[in-house]
Amino acid sequence: ILAVAIARLVSPLIARTPHIHWLPAIKLVFVVLWDIVISNFRVAKMVLGPMDQLHPKWYRVPLETEHEQVNTLLAMIITTTPGTVSAGIDQERGDILVHALSSDNTELDIQDIKKRYETPLIEIFDVKITEGANK
Repeated sequence: ILAVAIARLVSPLIARTPHIHWLPAIKLVFVVLWDIVISNFRVAKMVLGPMDQLHPKWYRVPLETEHEQVNTLLAMIITTTPGTVSAGIDQERGDILVHALSSDNTELDIQDIKKRYETPLIEIFDVKITEGANK
């Protein structure tokens, strides 16, 4: 009885699971793991160094799609990478609010996030770019 109840509870979640392209997913896992390792060293150096070298910044990363899984995973990747945290996804604005421990060039940071994480996520889920998603 418990197995049937659990199966019925999770079936809506399973039905929504999109097709995943595994090769880009595996590549993204390695990119994220590498970035986490490198970011740990950078953050340690910043935190243990002079505080006047820190340049904390808030910035918005425009989203290329309204796809929930892509945007949620992008926010999660940003948060798991040391030195950055996603403060929220704004569906109406079509962006993610990000806080960086230190940034000298937010535009470069935004391009890096989009190139290293968002583009592969769009490829993994085979998402078509929505016109007007980036409002």
